Amino acid sequence: MKIRPPVLFLTVAIAAAALVTGCSSGSKTTQSGAMTSKAVNATCPYSGEEVNKNVTVAYKDKTVAFCCKDCLAKWAIASDAERDKKLAACKMAQ
Repeated sequence: MKIRPPVLFLTVAIAAAALVTGCSSGSKTTQSGAMTSKAVNATCPYSGEEVNKNVTVAYKDKTVAFCCKDCLAKWAIASDAERDKKLAACKMAQ
């Protein structure tokens, strides 16, 4: 069976997209890639403001939320010790 180049290209493109975005089995991911499970914190670890449920990250089997992408960027460069300290100081979600 001869596979035509456009069909082969389409197949490879779909497979690559699945690898990059991840296979979703019914659960959605946020812009940061974290699962959309409920965040453990109600306030941002950096600003202390109310969190945006769409700006989250997975950390130690938990979902941590932030008020904005700038605070998420600060989290990304922090050490685990700094992250633990910041998270402990947050108001936790109920």
